[in-house]
Amino acid sequence: MALNNTTDRFNYIYGNTARKLDRFSDYYGETSPRKEQPLPQPRKKRKQKKYVKTHEAFDWKYTVMVVMAVSVIFAAALFYVRESSRMNTMANTVKELKEEKQSLQSRQVLIRAELDKAVNLDAVRSYAEDKLDMVYPEHDNVIYYHQDSSDYFRQHESVD
Repeated sequence: MALNNTTDRFNYIYGNTARKLDRFSDYYGETSPRKEQPLPQPRKKRKQKKYVKTHEAFDWKYTVMVVMAVSVIFAAALFYVRESSRMNTMANTVKELKEEKQSLQSRQVLIRAELDKAVNLDAVRSYAEDKLDMVYPEHDNVIYYHQDSSDYFRQHESVD
């Protein structure tokens, strides 16, 4: 077991303390009982006929699903465009109606001002006092009351 020969020593230690794998042992005076087998070459991938047939054939199911998906997306886009145009049209209509409302309100204010100017309150007072024998009430004949809610009037109760 003495490693007198340097070749035996380097067969055993080749850069590290592990033995070489290509030889089993030279201590017994025989070659390795295992025969060296060449490393298996990687196999070339063969195309399977079934795989080739399925991918070379036209897939109707996939095509139908794609067409249906594109149709749904197209219909949704059309619906969106139509609804957004309707919304824009309605917004323009609302804007025009608001402008018309403003003009009508300003016209209403002008008409009320004309009516207020047309009515002569002094003439009404003199007509009521002279022709109809009406008089203003005395201060102690006027009763003021405070109504708690404005949505109804209590009937059959005293106002005091």
